[in-house]
Amino acid sequence: MAQVPLANVQPFPIPLMSGGTVTTDEGSIQGDFAINLKLRQISTDQKPGTPTDHGGLSQWIASSATGESDRGGIVWNGVMYRVQGASVYSYDTSGARTKLGTVANDGLKCRLDYGFDNLIIVSDNLLYYYAPTGYSNVTGAAVVSGGTGYAVNDTITIGPLGQQATLKVTSVASGVINGISVLTAPQVLTKFIPANPVPQVLSSGGGTGATFNLTWTSLGNFIQVDMSKSAGITPIVDATFIAGYVMVTDGVDVWCSSLTNLTFFPGYFGSAEYDPDGITAQYKLNNQLYVFGKNTTQTMANTGGNNFPFTVQQSYTIDIGCVSRQTMCYFNQTLAWIGGGRNMPNGVWTLNGNAPAKISSAAVDYELSKLTADQVAVVTLEAISFEDSELLYVHLPTKTLVFDATATVGVGLKFWTQLNSGPEDSNFYRARNFTRFDGKWLCGDLADNRVGYLDATTGGHYGQPVLHRVTGPMALLPLASAGLRSVELKCITGQAGDTSRIAMQYSSDGIRWSQVRFASAAPRGGYDRRIRWLPAGLARDRMQVRIAHVTTAHVTWFGLLVELEPLAT
Repeated sequence: MAQVPLANVQPFPIPLMSGGTVTTDEGSIQGDFAINLKLRQISTDQKPGTPTDHGGLSQWIASSATGESDRGGIVWNGVMYRVQGASVYSYDTSGARTKLGTVANDGLKCRLDYGFDNLIIVSDNLLYYYAPTGYSNVTGAAVVSGGTGYAVNDTITIGPLGQQATLKVTSVASGVINGISVLTAPQVLTKFIPANPVPQVLSSGGGTGATFNLTWTSLGNFIQVDMSKSAGITPIVDATFIAGYVMVTDGVDVWCSSLTNLTFFPGYFGSAEYDPDGITAQYKLNNQLYVFGKNTTQTMANTGGNNFPFTVQQSYTIDIGCVSRQTMCYFNQTLAWIGGGRNMPNGVWTLNGNAPAKISSAAVDYELSKLTADQVAVVTLEAISFEDSELLYVHLPTKTLVFDATATVGVGLKFWTQLNSGPEDSNFYRARNFTRFDGKWLCGDLADNRVGYLDATTGGHYGQPVLHRVTGPMALLPLASAGLRSVELKCITGQAGDTSRIAMQYSSDGIRWSQVRFASAAPRGGYDRRIRWLPAGLARDRMQVRIAHVTTAHVTWFGLLVELEPLAT
């Protein structure tokens, strides 16, 4: 067989990453997202970035207990707190874990926030606080000075609005109290217990001058906030600490706590009145409270005054709402969320100044459109800043999609990829609820209560191989018809040693693909090993290539180089 002279073979570079959108032969826009890869800012002379491993998962500390799916994490005062199943734990930097308490478990991601003295948790429509100094309440009262002008059944408040206790007069002698009982006893931070004797603040009957010695009983460090002791708000859909207050919503109104006792809600509330679409979530940004409805968003600012101190900022009203508390998060110095407006499908949005900016591509919108209302309500969002990338994770029921803000700017298109934790693209991504702690991005696990971390030195997840796959964009070739002599993957080889195989397919239309061809990965020390396929196929005037590699090794792919043999047309 005659050999084609080398001078007749034309090398041609093929890009690897497309950002994840392809068009099927049915005409629908669907995703062919790069899996477990991201566009790292390692530039070459042909493109601004290089596909590299997204980051593997490694164990942070050993865990013997299983069955507690991670539901949220936060770092407060140098300690990491995680909700796993119905249990709340603290972790120090050595990995020592301490159980703090239990919460109601609806299986959804919790809201975690903190103030100066309290860790705040919303779980299953209930509000919980944790404080290292603990909480107490009044369980007894003794008269020190009976005052004057009192009558039986008068009520006496201790602390502003009864934030410390409300007492009931049970007996008097000529208007002087000689019998008293505890009527209500709100939860109070132990470190703020007043010294005895305690004077009254108000009396329902006009009596004055009474003082009391109060008996306090510890409630421990972890409590469910008892709303029956104050405004009786239920359910608790979301909670946020802002400007010294804890703000909660019941899905209809926004309520503020007392400034001096964050467990006490005196009944002061405000409403987002622009649209009667309820309240689905709230979050603080730039010292303003963003109040999300189903179709709209309004902001509130602390303008002071008596009663409810927050005022709606009309100029910050947005005609895009949010699906639920789980579907929004802080991302890249702003907010990101899933939602839409009236007569609009759901998309992924960020706040750009005072205006919403849509960041979901057509392929991501297609994925969201396949979800029912109940399914999209439990999608979760979270964000991290890893290496040189600002990443937004969108955890769908069957897959995790990632928006890369850094790559979007560098490439000039909405750049999305996909994550999984196994050899098949259908394997779900295990990591959830990343927190920056101990110099690492620590994460919980969807299957058990292990704590892992994002590890840039490996491509595997907890020692198991995972799929790395990318489908490049359609490339226009300089020849109308050509023989495909070879396809070479330009990559780093031989660093860790790998006995697996790398798969390659190609297509001229993105619909019909060639058979899978394999090339062996490089063993340790095989620094000069070329990853090359010799398909001996036919290429038309356009070409798309797909590369897949199931491995535990860290991968860095610079690009593809195809050798084309001109054919007569």
